[in-house]
Amino acid sequence: MKKRDIIIILIALGLVIAAAAFFSYQFYLKERDIHPQGTGVSAPAKVCDFTGDPFSPPDFKRVRQMMLKQPLLEKIPANGNIRVQFYHYYNDCRKIDNSFRLERGNVDENGAEADIEVLIATAYASRFTESNMCDLIKEAQNKGEMSTLFTVGKTTLLLKYSSLLDYKECFGL
Repeated sequence: MKKRDIIIILIALGLVIAAAAFFSYQFYLKERDIHPQGTGVSAPAKVCDFTGDPFSPPDFKRVRQMMLKQPLLEKIPANGNIRVQFYHYYNDCRKIDNSFRLERGNVDENGAEADIEVLIATAYASRFTESNMCDLIKEAQNKGEMSTLFTVGKTTLLLKYSSLLDYKECFGL
């Protein structure tokens, strides 16, 4: 090999390493920005008392059956999971009435933490049908009765859940 060829190869290798370092650093910063560290100071916790709450929950077994028929269920990646939590307020306190963990082809009641967490007012639960989950979530979002939390970074979310891009409105995106 000529000296010129070796220099070109070393320069190209250096550029590749520099680009990899730059993108890794950018990825690290973006992941940290998504989950900022707290200040270490927290407000005193409010004690919630649900005694006398007149709320009557809907038939969550029926809601689960309707969720099982949602088209987006088959698009969830094999290693993906989404938690949908239903809540209502009483005495300025939010109470989680039920939660479901959505996985490909399956819905488990009382789901654990997931990559994507959707909180929606329980008032929408009784209106679920076989195919309107996204419409109800969009309606709730427009009324301020829905929120979404992502427990993974945006890059991971995009790569892992690319099969759900057609349903991004369902998650407040």
